[in-house]
Amino acid sequence: MWATDNGANVLNLSLGGAAGSAAQQAALLYARSKGVLPFCATGNNGSATAISFPARFPECIAVGATNWADARASYSNAGAEIDLSAPGGDGASLPLGNSLVLAPVPLQTLNPATPETNNGYGWKAGTSMASPQAAGLAALLIATGVPSSEVVDRMKQTSDDLGAPGWDALYGEGRINACRALNPAVLRVEMPGSMTIQDATAIVPVTLFGGPRFTVDQFDVAVLTLGNGSGAETQVALRGDDYRAAIEDVDLDGRLDLSLKFSRAELIANGDLAPGKHTMVLAGNVGCRRVQGTQSVKVNK
Repeated sequence: MWATDNGANVLNLSLGGAAGSAAQQAALLYARSKGVLPFCATGNNGSATAISFPARFPECIAVGATNWADARASYSNAGAEIDLSAPGGDGASLPLGNSLVLAPVPLQTLNPATPETNNGYGWKAGTSMASPQAAGLAALLIATGVPSSEVVDRMKQTSDDLGAPGWDALYGEGRINACRALNPAVLRVEMPGSMTIQDATAIVPVTLFGGPRFTVDQFDVAVLTLGNGSGAETQVALRGDDYRAAIEDVDLDGRLDLSLKFSRAELIANGDLAPGKHTMVLAGNVGCRRVQGTQSVKVNK
């Protein structure tokens, strides 16, 4: 509450236990009422079904830990309330401590006359190391102008999905990706606004337009996919060894564009062209950046 009243945008709670308290939740409710984002460690009991308090409170953004193999750390608590994951170290030091995370730690002293201070660093592992990485990314996003109300969604949308597709109880929405979160890109795409499943045309054309930040030659056509989120993503159609793609200035603006073709049969088989209105998404990566372009499409029987 003190931090909220003194200008904090983000809080980190690297602490926890088996039970919560009314005082903890009241403080969290107060912070959220002021638009302040509390990130909380899920705990280090190795449970796959129960995370610690205060992370279990709905007011917390609960953060689990991944290891250096980008998998759930063995000690990291998981469960229905987990939101995100972040690197927390392996829990066993290799030479030079490089399987752990360099973290600030208090100087330990048994002398009551010598207070502990937070001016030291040590090699540590735990969700206490993961949670502040998520909090730090939230602070970076706020510092670059992202409204607090949009920060958590941005972090989830740009995380690297681990485990089962989408949210899952082990990783939440995935392991945070600072580069993607700070550098998202929405591409301008064009595809048929209306499609018929029984159409004799075997190909669904999609155009990706080049822009000032991204040029089409930055894209590896092999990793571009099309889908509506209801089924498997469909890759650009193949003809022999060549991708069905052409580089040309479609809109005559002086920038090159990508003309792509997707297999209608594969889109239907993957569940992307079921009858109804869908938001079709063309997605891919440029370096660390996840980029996508969307268009509303009506699919007729």
